[in-house]
Amino acid sequence: MFSRYSTFTQKNCTAVNQTGSQFKQESPVGFTSESRIMDLQRAERAERAALTQRAEKLCAAGKARNDAVLERLDDGCADEYRLPSAKNKVMDVEEKLESSKLNSAPKPQPRPASSRIPVLVPLAPQPPKVPQTKKRGAGPGRILQPVKPVKDTGRKTESDRSLQTANDTKVKLLPLTQPAGSLNVCFQLLSSDDWQKKIVGLRKILALAQQHSEILKTKCHEVCLLLIEEVKNLRSVVACEAMNTLAGLYVHLQKAMDPEVESTGQTLLLKLAQTTSVFIHQQANHALDAMVENCSHSRVLSALLNKGLSHRCVAVRCSMARHLHQLADRMGASHILTAGRGITQRILTAVSKISVDASPEVRQHGQTMLLQLALHQDFLSLWKKTVPDKERFYLDKLLKKK
Repeated sequence: MFSRYSTFTQKNCTAVNQTGSQFKQESPVGFTSESRIMDLQRAERAERAALTQRAEKLCAAGKARNDAVLERLDDGCADEYRLPSAKNKVMDVEEKLESSKLNSAPKPQPRPASSRIPVLVPLAPQPPKVPQTKKRGAGPGRILQPVKPVKDTGRKTESDRSLQTANDTKVKLLPLTQPAGSLNVCFQLLSSDDWQKKIVGLRKILALAQQHSEILKTKCHEVCLLLIEEVKNLRSVVACEAMNTLAGLYVHLQKAMDPEVESTGQTLLLKLAQTTSVFIHQQANHALDAMVENCSHSRVLSALLNKGLSHRCVAVRCSMARHLHQLADRMGASHILTAGRGITQRILTAVSKISVDASPEVRQHGQTMLLQLALHQDFLSLWKKTVPDKERFYLDKLLKKK
């Protein structure tokens, strides 16, 4: 028994001397020995060393990867992406300087001969130019005579009309190959939404009016309805072409256009109130001129007076007065005063209203017509019967002055 106890105690002592940590773990009191502290410090140093070695390995791997990428770029397009060094910049500057010296070097030129030397001739002294100033008005003590205003009546003389008709006859379109079926083609083109097709259709209608007027007379009403719609078109090119086509119908169909004069003439007058374009106004007045020159007097008179006499737009009233004056010149004073109650009364009433219009241009047309009619012997009796006394008061004074 004693031998067994001694061997057991020796084993426990040797185990305690080898490691102090085992004794600390097994001791219930939680005693911390110096060997345990040393073990912890050694473990921390080992862990730090392991982390340091791992970081060094990662850095080495990243550096190797970057070196491999740079080697690949050097093999391919490294020159395009590599930043120019200072040495390369200096070399480029030197090359540019050498090229500029070569280009700027003067080329050998032949010496000019003695005969080519220009002789300098002294110029005569010139007086200094005085800037001209605009004269804004008359100075003190200076009297200027008033300039007589030149007013354009807007009425065309017979020479102007003959010149206009001569110019119109020069522009002739070629006859169509199939005139019978071309009218349906015109209707299809005018019903299209494409403005270029509309212009082609309008020109075909004008060619029919010039070369095949008999075919166009059968569908004159339908054609005029389409032309009225195109005159109202907001695209100015189409509207002007439609008005030019209407003028061609007036010239070539003449009396056949009498049933359509009132509707087409009123459309042309109202077009003047829709826009202020000078070009459109010229086209509309050109078509109205053709209407006055080629259609019946009574139909033209109705077309002008029904819409234009009391219209609010000055352009409409001015165009109406201008073409009424043109119609009066064409009819003559004797024919107007002896044509019957319908024409005579309407013209005299219109002249009395136009003569006192607010617009000076409209008023000028009315007063000119009034003075022309006053030369007829039957004018005074018809004038007193037709125009009331209140409206004649100012106009009688005008007639007495003249």
